[in-house]
Amino acid sequence: MGKQLLKKISLPVFLLAAAYFINTHVARLAIVSGESMYPTFLDGDILLVNEMNYIPSRGDVVLIDISERPELGKYIVKRVIAVEGDTVELDYESNSVLVNGVQVTEPYLNFDQDDPMKTLDSIDDITYQVPPGTIFVMGDNRNNSLDSRSNILGMINSTDVVGKVCKHFSFLQYFN
Repeated sequence: MGKQLLKKISLPVFLLAAAYFINTHVARLAIVSGESMYPTFLDGDILLVNEMNYIPSRGDVVLIDISERPELGKYIVKRVIAVEGDTVELDYESNSVLVNGVQVTEPYLNFDQDDPMKTLDSIDDITYQVPPGTIFVMGDNRNNSLDSRSNILGMINSTDVVGKVCKHFSFLQYFN
């Protein structure tokens, strides 16, 4: 009787351990909260995040762990604009971003607004140098995004990047 009980218990324990390992080391599901990545993602969209051996690259959309700053939440989703060593220039008049002197093509921005990138309340400098071990991130809905332009969030440590968003599911599309 003991061997059969052990067999019955071992399968669920193995499945739970495998699910935990996958969720913490391979892939994770996340839910979008807010409008900062509109129109790419809508509030409530479900994201599949690849965590395996990920190194941040320009243009990727990433899940970032900000749990060390509980007043901001636990996770945020942003687009990687620049990586360590890059120089970022923001031109608010032309709504453009330059990385290392080259204008970034950004078809994903929220163009529903007349001005997709309004100047923040207080800008000390519109040129940023990305320090070693960090990345510069921005939301696609620039006027509704707390991102690296802000002193509140600033540059993101690369170690705080959970992984790259590789797929999203929007349930709202099924109801429209």
